Amino acid sequence: MAPAYEAAIITVFRQLVEGGFVYRACGRWHWCPVCATALAEAEVEYTDHTSPAIYVRFPFSGTAEDAAAIAVEPGDAAELAQHHQQLAAVIWTTTPWTLPANLAVCLNPHLEYVAVKVEHAYYVVAARLAAAFLKATGCHETGRRIPVNLGTPRRA
Repeated sequence: MAPAYEAAIITVFRQLVEGGFVYRACGRWHWCPVCATALAEAEVEYTDHTSPAIYVRFPFSGTAEDAAAIAVEPGDAAELAQHHQQLAAVIWTTTPWTLPANLAVCLNPHLEYVAVKVEHAYYVVAARLAAAFLKATGCHETGRRIPVNLGTPRRA
C-alpha cells in the first residue's frame, strides 16, 4: 500500500477512537446450552443468507497505445485504441461494501477475456461469462466481441 493511503487509514481510525466508536467490551462467545460448553466457530450453524451481488465497471486507466496492445488480433488494435476512454473492466462481487478500498482489478492469466461492445462502451469480461453478464445486466451487445490479452500485452 502507498504510505499516503496507510496514513489516511490511520487518521480515520484515530478519529473513530477519539469519537468513542472503538472500545473494549464483551465479545461474542458461542455456547452450547445442551452441553454447557463453549463452541468453536466451525461448530456454529447459521441460517441461509443471500448476499447482494452487483456488477461494477472499472474504467481503463491506460493510454490508447495500451488499449491497442491488449488486442489479440492486430486488426482489433485500432478499434480498442480509438475507444480506450470507453473501455472498462467489469467485476462481479457479493461484497459491495469493500469497493471503496479497491486499488486494482485482479485477472486470471489462465482465462480468456473479451471486450463486449454495449452501445458506446466496451466492457472487458471473461469470455465464458460474457453471455451471463449480458443476461444479468440486461445489456444488449451492439458489436462483435473483441478478444483481449490481459496477461502479456502484445506490442505493435
